Amino acid sequence: MKKRTTCRSSAAPSFSKARRRKGLTLMEVMLVLVILGILGSMAAMFISGAQDDAMRRATATEISTLETALKQYRMAMYSYPSGQDGLQALIEQPSGDQNNRWRGPYLEPGNDLKDPWGNEYDVSFPTITGGAQGILIKSAGPDGAMNTEDDISSNDQV
Repeated sequence: MKKRTTCRSSAAPSFSKARRRKGLTLMEVMLVLVILGILGSMAAMFISGAQDDAMRRATATEISTLETALKQYRMAMYSYPSGQDGLQALIEQPSGDQNNRWRGPYLEPGNDLKDPWGNEYDVSFPTITGGAQGILIKSAGPDGAMNTEDDISSNDQV
């Protein structure tokens, strides 16, 4: 019987070395996960900031639309909506319109009359007769509390 001898060259890796290099080490996997986590949190911060800015701009646009609708209502009805009718008078004819002056709807039906955060708008009408100057429409903003720093009003320039 002849004895077989195998010649191992140093160029070919041994079985155990080849087996070890087939997968990733735990450190490599952890490093990739940390990098992905950092990138994900950076993207979330950017998207969150962009969404907040978009909601603030949408609120300013809605306030401007409400202001225009209130001016149109006042031209037709000779006064602003009463406290009991509120902004709903811009969508549905008020029950107290005996002279049938209402020419609405001044806003699209189905408008929920709330800001993007789900808060109702606060509207203050001028106390001086004449002109539409002085209408103040406010949104509580993201925190939902009135008279805080994040409020948005018809007096703001967004």
